[in-house]
Amino acid sequence: MSKKHKISGELNIKRFYLPLKHDSQCPKCSTTNTHDFAFEPLHYPELNNEISIVICCENCNNDYEFKLLLELGVIIK
Repeated sequence: MSKKHKISGELNIKRFYLPLKHDSQCPKCSTTNTHDFAFEPLHYPELNNEISIVICCENCNNDYEFKLLLELGVIIK
């Protein structure tokens, strides 16, 4: 029988790099901007809490944000 565990709390990691890119559209000028987590890490991330990521548009310099939810789970078999 498998049992699923949800892990929460701070990871106690200063910089958390992910092999992930996220494209988002600027709400002001509709330019597509890319956030590359391999070069722009999460700082002291917390699990199961929304993290706000602020992006500065490369075209119009407008700051906008998107939310990220970092989850970690373990399945013991």
